[in-house]
Amino acid sequence: MSEQILAVYNKVTNVPTMYDGAYHITLVYINNRGQSFYTSAGPTIPASPDASTSLGASKDAVEGRATAYGVLGYKTEQFDINDPSNPTMIDKDSGIPYQTKILSQGTNLSSQWNTILETYHSISTLGVPYSPGWQNSNSVAGTALRKAGISIPFDSSSKWAPGLLLQLPTTNSEFIKFNGNQTLNQFNNNDGTVTTVIDTASAGQQEKIEIVSANNIIISLTDYSNMNGIFNIHHSGKNKEILASNSHIYAFKDSSLNVFGHGNTINLEKNANIYAGIFGQAVVNGISASNSINVGGEGTSITAYGSDGVGGYVGLIASRQSLTLGNWGFSVATAPN
Repeated sequence: MSEQILAVYNKVTNVPTMYDGAYHITLVYINNRGQSFYTSAGPTIPASPDASTSLGASKDAVEGRATAYGVLGYKTEQFDINDPSNPTMIDKDSGIPYQTKILSQGTNLSSQWNTILETYHSISTLGVPYSPGWQNSNSVAGTALRKAGISIPFDSSSKWAPGLLLQLPTTNSEFIKFNGNQTLNQFNNNDGTVTTVIDTASAGQQEKIEIVSANNIIISLTDYSNMNGIFNIHHSGKNKEILASNSHIYAFKDSSLNVFGHGNTINLEKNANIYAGIFGQAVVNGISASNSINVGGEGTSITAYGSDGVGGYVGLIASRQSLTLGNWGFSVATAPN
């Protein structure tokens, strides 16, 4: 019997409205004897799901302080995967099975599963502050999967799991460095909105940042000319600005953002009503029917990749710009300079 490691997607409830539609990932291991085990992380303290609590927790977590949600803990148990009342795989209220995704499959995955459990345990011993969208249960899952050499579930068949791309520390020395690399400041604007400025990392550090539905987000890297970042953008809001170079930026359904810097790879979810303003040389993946980009800055060159023989919209809005279509059977509608 082949062994499997699965991601089980459980839709999150009792959370701030900015996380509506988000999913929690539980990892499940099925061995060659038919035994099933799960592990799942979460906050040690339940907290109110209002937005102010969430934003406060984000600031506290980024700056290394305890949050209203406590710290990251976890649980692991053996369970009966064939039990129809089992809440790990089936919604106990509706009786409908949760969506699952096979992450690894083979004759013996015990070493990978043990690495996952060790990672969950290591993170739980550090007292890492919990935040719903910044460093959360999905961050633990993503970190554990990478440690085990398993690709994280990030494609069109995967659900939105905020925090999945954030790499968490697993040792005390990493935790000290992790806390020292991040600051978050929020400023009240005259129109009643809030601008959030995140300054993160020193040169040479890889950063992974999750941005949810909020207005006026500015990401600034201390020395962004030498950075290798991963940014995960969800939902529209207004004025999301990414200042980074040589980074990977992922944009999901209904998101809107502006990217400043060179050498970035910008990945758009297919046909997902995404707008991106791009200022600086970049590669853009996922130009498709309802996605559009505007290219700013004189002399900027963009290489665009589409899929399924359909294209989106690219606006070339400055002089001396160039657009290269990177694959066959793909076209875009362009605006004149």
